[in-house]
Amino acid sequence: MKNLIFTIKLFIGILLLVACGGGDSGGDGGTTTTNTGGNTNSGNPTTETPTPKAVSLVFPEHNTECNEGSNETETTSDVNFQWNMAEDTDSYEIHVVNLNNDEELVQTTSNDNIELTIMRATPYSWHVISKANGTNATATSSIFNFYNAGAAIDNHAPFPASVVAPDMGASIEMGNLNLVWEASDIDGDIVGFEVYFDTINPPENKIAETSESSIAVTTETSTIYYWRIITSDSNGNTSRSAVFEFRTN
Repeated sequence: MKNLIFTIKLFIGILLLVACGGGDSGGDGGTTTTNTGGNTNSGNPTTETPTPKAVSLVFPEHNTECNEGSNETETTSDVNFQWNMAEDTDSYEIHVVNLNNDEELVQTTSNDNIELTIMRATPYSWHVISKANGTNATATSSIFNFYNAGAAIDNHAPFPASVVAPDMGASIEMGNLNLVWEASDIDGDIVGFEVYFDTINPPENKIAETSESSIAVTTETSTIYYWRIITSDSNGNTSRSAVFEFRTN
């Protein structure tokens, strides 16, 4: 009997211990997770490369005769092309175009000048493209024309006319429009222009002779037009422009 009573008391005691030992599982007993990772963006911040700026051309000057060549032969001379360095620029690509045959000389330098061998007694145009590392963006200078001097002559041929409007390769609405160009001559003696306008390249249809630097034309829809200008001076010298083109919608 005593053993039975002892067993019952022991069982009740165990139940009481279990009931009192559960406690509160919340409060300070919880687990705190600390984020030690900082900024979840582990990549380095990127810096955008500035766009290079266009240079200012210095020499040869626009619409002048260049008499400062060196190492002259009967046909060629070395000319030092110069420009002002531009901001945000790592290299300069110089383009020099022979206006008699459209041959183009292209060279690259990190300096603000470069010496090139070109033909004497020949008209040229030149410009510089600014470039920077880390970007495909570029900046283009203005275009200068000059005449590289040869043997002494009394009069120079005009520079080939350049397009003003419509822009080269432009798409425009059909109808009436003005072809506009500009031309210059070291001697200042331009007297007139022949205008060729056609749907074939090179244009063969001469539509006018004029002393003006523009002319009105009529166009049809969905057509590619080609035009060029022959410039004449008072001494009978002439120059032929490149072929310009545009299309109508």
